[in-house]
Amino acid sequence: MDLSTREGRREQGQLIQKAVERAGLSIEELANRIGCSRALIYQYLSGTTLAQPDRLQQIASEVSVPLAYFYGGAADEGRKGRKTGDSQDAGARFRERIEQLEELARAQEAPPEWDALASSCERIVSLAAQFDDEAAEARALLRLGKARCRMGEFSRASDSLVRAATLFSALGDAGREADSRQALGHALLAGGKTGDAREQFEWVAQSGLWQARWSGTVSLAGVFEQLGDYRRAMEKCDDAAAILEESQNTQETARGMLYVNGNRVNLYLACGDYNSAQALSEKILDEAEALGNSDQHLEARLNLGVCATSQGRWAVARKTLTSALQLARFVGDKGRESMSRAALAILLAALCDCDACIEYAKDALAAALSQGDHRAELFAQMALADAYFALDRESEARYHANQALAVAAALRLALYETASRLRLARLSLHIGDTEDANDPIERALGAARHLGARQLEAEALILRGKKRLREKDAANAEQDGHSAAGIAREIGARPLQWEAEILVAHAAYEKEPIDRDAVEAAASRAIEFIEAVRTDLREAGIPDTILEDRERRGIYLLRATLLSEMGRKDEAERFIEQAGWPPLADRFEAAVRMMTKRGARA
Repeated sequence: MDLSTREGRREQGQLIQKAVERAGLSIEELANRIGCSRALIYQYLSGTTLAQPDRLQQIASEVSVPLAYFYGGAADEGRKGRKTGDSQDAGARFRERIEQLEELARAQEAPPEWDALASSCERIVSLAAQFDDEAAEARALLRLGKARCRMGEFSRASDSLVRAATLFSALGDAGREADSRQALGHALLAGGKTGDAREQFEWVAQSGLWQARWSGTVSLAGVFEQLGDYRRAMEKCDDAAAILEESQNTQETARGMLYVNGNRVNLYLACGDYNSAQALSEKILDEAEALGNSDQHLEARLNLGVCATSQGRWAVARKTLTSALQLARFVGDKGRESMSRAALAILLAALCDCDACIEYAKDALAAALSQGDHRAELFAQMALADAYFALDRESEARYHANQALAVAAALRLALYETASRLRLARLSLHIGDTEDANDPIERALGAARHLGARQLEAEALILRGKKRLREKDAANAEQDGHSAAGIAREIGARPLQWEAEILVAHAAYEKEPIDRDAVEAAASRAIEFIEAVRTDLREAGIPDTILEDRERRGIYLLRATLLSEMGRKDEAERFIEQAGWPPLADRFEAAVRMMTKRGARA
């Protein structure tokens, strides 16, 4: 009985109908008793819909048959009163029960029901151990390990997969041993055990099996990416692609290339090559949908959201990450659900929607900690640091930035160690401690250049420029701003562009004499970038909270002040009014009064 086919489901439906008829019930009576519609029962009978185990258990109770009956078991199996002289020996009954549960497990894999699948596999493991059926036990452990990975239970998944690999090795089943080790490597990597994961992937990549060779090789690319060795990671992607090309099966090759290209996207994102990341993610999204690969479809959607966040396409990013979260929840992928929440929280912090950010980040953090998902934990901690920074809650922001740094260091994630150090430097600058900010800025700048992470290099330059500005070194601060703006322009990171231009404008304003043309030009460019994002948000129906950020408000105020100083007060007032942010008008009036007093004293 193959429940993944219409014919197999119809066969099960016939068993349901026979049991109902023997019990003397009508379909309507059965539906009323188990609390569902008559139409749903008809769908079970015709095989158009797969009856779920919990619903089948309800039906079994009403018609007085064991659940196993609906999977091909005897109608009286499991009932009390079986005589000791039963002709069916215990071994045969065990084998039959295991076969029924394996059939059920296969049905629970497509479409996936991870909790139910894990429960079925645990029952198979128990039965198989009693009967000394090592092959059945190993198959169930492999399924169980993969299900637990999907559920985000990486430590428990590792335990199951180690046992599966050991059993398959003893059985001489090289294919399934490689499959177990591949899944084990992913569980170990997610749990922060990079070295152990690498050992598993190397074993798989060196096997003589085509499927295992490319799978292990592309997973090694993920290990090197995590370690910050992007050159070797890209080489492994190329090696995996070459192995895939050996096959004559175009469908399998296309499926494998989804994973190779998914790893390439991660490398593009790490280096700040957002244009390449976006283009390749869109290609993966289309191909994954065509191939029916929900795993890589979801991964591509998540990557597109992260990419749009960095590019400043925040309306698109919010829509994309929200859909990724909904899809992850729908398919039961708890790991990507946590990552989607954390990525969405980082976006919400950038939007200055801090209450929503904290809610999403705390949910992601709780899930990540319960699952042992350190990468999702890292992103959630960074999001909380960003939100509390925006709210001027310095001690809380520093705590979460330090937590993010600790997780990144434990996982040997050089990219995110650098990102966490920059958050700590930003906090130090905010409270005026330039000396404390110096070391993390310089370390981050050196690490970013070593990694080739252009976006982090630009961010470090901006922070160094702010530090120099506080130290009254306006000329070098302006140069840092120009360098950061050039990088941001090359990689297409609009938020970094306006941050760099804000730095240039403030540096030009602090020079003696004031470089008014440079201030006006840089301020106008920064505001143009910010206004483009605000327009996108309003057109998408998303609340515009962009100017909650103190530095973004500051550049509007600087430009208006400059216009007023140049005798263009009417133009300055129109500009402030057009900004559509009432608190700016009050701040501007206060600045004008201050200028008037200074003029009177002079």
